[in-house]
Amino acid sequence: MKNIPACNGMIACVSFIFSTLLIACGAARQATIPITAQTINQAVDSNLWQFTPTQAMPQYGQSRQVNGNYSVMVNGGRLTVYLPYYGQAYGGADVISGRGPLDFSAVDFSIDKKETTPKQWILTVKPVNNPEVQTMNFILYSNGTARLDISMRNRSAISYNGTIEGLKRP
Repeated sequence: MKNIPACNGMIACVSFIFSTLLIACGAARQATIPITAQTINQAVDSNLWQFTPTQAMPQYGQSRQVNGNYSVMVNGGRLTVYLPYYGQAYGGADVISGRGPLDFSAVDFSIDKKETTPKQWILTVKPVNNPEVQTMNFILYSNGTARLDISMRNRSAISYNGTIEGLKRP
């Protein structure tokens, strides 16, 4: 058989593009800190943490496994939420923006923190100017697992199980 030079060039080009995409996607991820009770305590105190859901539990319907790059990140003075939503809407939905109700970023929010035991923290996050989300209640455990319950204004509530990790300072 005879090699076709154009085919070899195409394979090299596709391999290069694929490698570049993998490197770029990996570099965009925020650096995290290994989980211990002390690192979670530091992450909560410094407002540098990320919740990654593994399971979504809507108020109505079946629970679902969550796959993808979904997360809630508190990085200093910024709250970034990107979560899937499964539930019922009681008011008009925002179809113009093309974004889900749990896809937003905020700098105006409050966090109430309470350490209930040496191995458990309860955080209540309230975005101020968000038309959908009323409260986000997190329960964080020292083993790196977490639960999130979200109360919404015009939609049914939803809960998530997942993991929590500390973020490194930028």
